[in-house]
Amino acid sequence: MNTITKNILKICTYSGFAPVCSVRPDGKTPWGTDISFLNKFAAAHRLETEWTVLNKFEGIWQLPGKPSSLYDIAAAGITETADRKRESPGVVWSNEYFHVQRSFLIRKEDEDTFHTIYDFEGKKIAVTRDSTADLDFRVRHPKVFEVVYPPVQFKAVDDLLEGKIDAFGEGDVSNEYLAALHPGLLTVIDKHDMTKGQSEPFSFPVRKDSDILDTLNRWLGKQTRAAYLDIPELKQ
Repeated sequence: MNTITKNILKICTYSGFAPVCSVRPDGKTPWGTDISFLNKFAAAHRLETEWTVLNKFEGIWQLPGKPSSLYDIAAAGITETADRKRESPGVVWSNEYFHVQRSFLIRKEDEDTFHTIYDFEGKKIAVTRDSTADLDFRVRHPKVFEVVYPPVQFKAVDDLLEGKIDAFGEGDVSNEYLAALHPGLLTVIDKHDMTKGQSEPFSFPVRKDSDILDTLNRWLGKQTRAAYLDIPELKQ
């Protein structure tokens, strides 16, 4: 594999999609299902990993394809879309490795009030800018509620608990994790596919010139959903 640095897989990730990708309290050390998954891939192919944690999700899929790119792969629970593919020259996309549904995280005390997106008239909903939750709103947005963009995932959770927002739109694996951190206070509603009948797949954007794609796809083909979710934080 033609990695940027010999025997090292350089990967950029995002700090705000726990438990898919996040950062430890030190603000530097990445953790999450995507991180553990690619660490296993690298170890299986005698590569070290070098992680860069970014505080911005928007456009992360473009970075491996940039001229003089610093990254071989981006890993942040990214779904390949036609727009993302078009705006990412120099990037090739891996096979799917995990699937999620869209969902809302709400206060448990509100579960008799909110059931779907159409129950939020006059309310305030948070999403990560340019995430698929954001894209989902553009498709289903009834234009009757306010969308806000928190700087980080856990700021949205704090705002939800404090009543500053009414819901947080994110993938079900993330919202279920966040709800589990606050038992009795938060719950998940309105699980749905962005495209009816098709769960949303994650893929890795890969630097085209790296020649990593075929090897990565062969490895992904041998993995299971259980292997992807095999991190300590999801076993507690």
